[in-house]
Amino acid sequence: NGVEAVRREGIDVICSLCPPATAHVVASEIARRTRVPWVAQFDDLYSFHLERQRRAAWRPYANYRHRRWLRHATLAGAITPAMLRYVRRTYGLDGEVVVVGFDPDDQPDVPARARDRFRLVYTGSVSPCDQRPEMLFEAIE
Repeated sequence: NGVEAVRREGIDVICSLCPPATAHVVASEIARRTRVPWVAQFDDLYSFHLERQRRAAWRPYANYRHRRWLRHATLAGAITPAMLRYVRRTYGLDGEVVVVGFDPDDQPDVPARARDRFRLVYTGSVSPCDQRPEMLFEAIE
């Protein structure tokens, strides 16, 4: 199990990535039992709070459980400043914004083709606090 692996391998830090939310649940228990520092990375807050959306009566219990799990975390990571502010405000957990991206050197070169129009397909989500379209337009330009 995770506790045994931390002790056997001499793990210095536990890092969990949400989603799935259960990763934080497991990491919380391992951190509690081993006292090894834990970094809780949030790539999506919606999945962590999915059950809060279902029934209003469930929210107080879900809030209690989430605070209980995250009290064992040492730091948090979030992919946007607004997400990190939410984690700080809601759980009192400090951390850093972790930029998610890719290494262009790992991608194959694709020669550009001359076209009379530019087409763009965006398949992500838009968050009004952090995702600003002007950054995309500047990058395209």
